[in-house]
Amino acid sequence: MKNTIKAIALTFVAGILTCNAQTLTNFGTTDFLIETDITNVTNSQTATTATITSGEAGGIFAGTLTTPFSLSSTDSIVLVLSFTGTNRNTPFDLEFFNSSFDKVATYQGYTSAATSASTPTNLGLTLTTSAFSDAPVGAIQMTLNGEGNSINYTLHSVSVVPEPSTYALMALGGLGLFLAARRRKVQA
Repeated sequence: MKNTIKAIALTFVAGILTCNAQTLTNFGTTDFLIETDITNVTNSQTATTATITSGEAGGIFAGTLTTPFSLSSTDSIVLVLSFTGTNRNTPFDLEFFNSSFDKVATYQGYTSAATSASTPTNLGLTLTTSAFSDAPVGAIQMTLNGEGNSINYTLHSVSVVPEPSTYALMALGGLGLFLAARRRKVQA
């Protein structure tokens, strides 16, 4: 019985250690294909990132995914971004579409949290869609809404971060395991 409790406890600890952000898409992989007929900002793509240059008052950057991902209205979405130039707190919309190009959800964010060009920053996004569709996401469009400036935004990935309630439930389960093991030890 002790071995069973130890195994459950180890599984719980491993669950906590692996309960990190899950990458939904990396803008630099071949899974993300830049749609040049929709994108109206200068862009480039490497094996790990995609870079957009906004030298005008806004612009659109869009791409399709060869492997769609699921998105829930309860998910906390994070855009990982770095930049070169002067970051002027550009607001942006990040829209998700299904494979038929029907809008699934719209999130809003600001580049102000990105403080270092050399360090990718996690930008938390706010869901602004009133009607959310649970269809798999097959395309992404980013619309920059800032004033004109010369700045390159490098997009690394879009990730989903577990809600704090997920950690709370895991902690409660761990506490339960601890109390069960302690009770068995006292009774033995």
